[in-house]
Amino acid sequence: MMSKCPILFILFFYSCNPFLTKHDVYEERATLEKDEPVHLKNSLEWWYFTGHLNGDDGNTYGIEYVFFHFTTHTGRSNYMINFALSNPQADSFYFDYDFYGSRKTPEAGVLPLNFVKGPYSLSGQKGVYALDATMQNHPIQIDLNTTPLRDPVFQNGTGYENYGGLTTAGYFSYPRLETTGEIVVDGETVNVSGKLWYDRQWNCGSDLINGKVSWDWMSIHFEDSMEELMVYRVEDRRKDVEVFGGSFHKEDGEIIELANEDIQLTPLEFWKSPDSKRNYPFKWQIKVPSQGLDLELQASFPHQELILNRMGFKLPYWEGMCEVTGKKSGAEVTGNAYLEMTNRSKHR
Repeated sequence: MMSKCPILFILFFYSCNPFLTKHDVYEERATLEKDEPVHLKNSLEWWYFTGHLNGDDGNTYGIEYVFFHFTTHTGRSNYMINFALSNPQADSFYFDYDFYGSRKTPEAGVLPLNFVKGPYSLSGQKGVYALDATMQNHPIQIDLNTTPLRDPVFQNGTGYENYGGLTTAGYFSYPRLETTGEIVVDGETVNVSGKLWYDRQWNCGSDLINGKVSWDWMSIHFEDSMEELMVYRVEDRRKDVEVFGGSFHKEDGEIIELANEDIQLTPLEFWKSPDSKRNYPFKWQIKVPSQGLDLELQASFPHQELILNRMGFKLPYWEGMCEVTGKKSGAEVTGNAYLEMTNRSKHR
């Protein structure tokens, strides 16, 4: 299972058709040149940004912005955009999404990226991106530019993550993108700066076979250092199997791949959505003993649930900004984080 595969779960039935996955791209090692661009006919792939931005109004905002590309049984390329903004100071959460299709994929295999759909666009390459979006249903806009502060991380050392034998997906990250620009919130323009986390993944359609797989994903920027942590948990309820994985990025640039036995994730407190009735753990204990990490992650506020409605099918999932406190090798640490929880059961 991939570390994150949110919104397009509504299209899970497509993955039962082998046409969708037979064009997926598997190489010995991923590269930016061939794997950051669109993969023609890929079953499911995305370009995903999350992070905290500090405003000149004294507030901190959370941003999620993502473009998806996937191919249906018709052979047509389809795209989806998702855009969310969290404003914990006002206890407000906004989200928007859109779909569009194309029989041609002119961007396939070509850099820089250049996605444009109405008020949404994403352009750039190799850590340097321009993100521009205007929500259709809320007075929210972003105009952001990024530059990389460190090299990309090719997960699992090769850019192909094996999720406990459940599946293998292409995956690399720019974990720390310096970000500046403007956001507009309720008609007020705010200058912002901060750090975004960028995930690039592909070959993910095979994970959408049915509704019995759930996943949790967490990314952490530690304050006062250049260290980052990514961990995930995947549960396949068909087989009663849990898989954990991730990576720890050290100050000196060393990347520590984390295996199942390295990670302990424990939900501490739950929030039940009044809309979807799902139970989401909004407070977690994260332990990585091999790296001396004993952390507590907590949502900035609980109600950061997105409910997407497509052709009468509703998909609820939770993704939002969080804060981290705890210890690393006995010393106090703090950090900013993003947490995603998808396909949570109503009964646990």
